[in-house]
This record gives sequence, structure tokens and C-alpha cells, in this order.
Amino acid sequence: MICIAKKSLLNIGLISAIIVTGWFHLRTEEIFRHVEVIVNAKTEGVQVDEIAPAFTLPTLSGKEKTYKAGGAAVTVIHFFSTWCYPCQEEMPLIVKLEEEMTAKENQFIAVNLTSSETDRSQLQPFLNHYGASFDPLLDEAGLIQKKYQIFGVPTTLILDQKGKIISRINGPMNEEQVKMLLAR
Repeated sequence: MICIAKKSLLNIGLISAIIVTGWFHLRTEEIFRHVEVIVNAKTEGVQVDEIAPAFTLPTLSGKEKTYKAGGAAVTVIHFFSTWCYPCQEEMPLIVKLEEEMTAKENQFIAVNLTSSETDRSQLQPFLNHYGASFDPLLDEAGLIQKKYQIFGVPTTLILDQKGKIISRINGPMNEEQVKMLLAR
């Protein structure tokens, strides 16, 4: 009789252990599915593999322009200032980049860090000097500079069609980088 009771107790314990193990397995799978959803979610940010945040700024011509993810196959967002020597050296390449990108129906956005300029009236003569035809956005309060963590200029972001940052170039681009970008 004791032997039968022990076997019954052992069977009940074994069945209980199987039920508890199955419950933990189901919970673990549910947790992993939740974590996978979070990991695969698009994260907004300003570094490579993040989705560039949207913004709206006035342009030099007085219009308002909005950047938001999606649309063009490739988008370049270029941050510059007129007083910045590397920006001056790089500007002929930027003008070429903008012309060829827009000809291919890609998007080029130039953002002047107007909050760091000593005299905004120097912007149009600067653009004229380099033959730039683009209408730069004006970050007058420095909010986009802060949002995009621009600590030095020039800084250039290359985005894919979904707005994901595929490259961030801190400093001036060289001719090879521009050629590679135009080959996309």
C-alpha cells in the first residue's frame, strides 16, 4: 500500500513538473516574441541604422521645408556654416553632389547652422561664390543641430528610402566619398 502511494505521489510530482515546465516554456516564448518585436522596431535617432527624425525649417528664400522619412531612393542631409573653413573647401563637391542627386530624383537637403553664423547676410554671397543653386534650410535656433547631435561641421547624413541613416560623415567629404554616393 505504501509502495502504491509512493508511485502515485511520484506520478503526481512528475505530471506537475511537466506542467510547470510547459508553462515556463510558453511564457519564455511569449517574452522572446515581445523582445523580438521591440528589437525589430524602427528606432528614431541620429546615428547609423536609426531612422532620421522629421523636422521643418524655413529656407533662405523664405519658404518652409519639411524633411520626413520616405520618398526618394537616397536622401542626403548636409549641415554647414559659412565661417567653417572645411565647409568652404568642401562646397564645390557639395554643389556637384546636389546637382547630380536632384538630376537622379534623389533628395538633397542643405541645413545652414544659422544660429552659429555671425552674420546671416553672408549666406547668399557664400552660395553665389560657389555657384550653389540650392535653397538651404536655416536652423536659426540651433534646435535641429541639437536634435541631430551636430558637434562639428560639415556633417553629412546619407539616408535610404525608409529614412534609415546608412552613413554619417563627420567632417568634410572627399571626392571618393562623393563618387561612391553618386554611384548609389
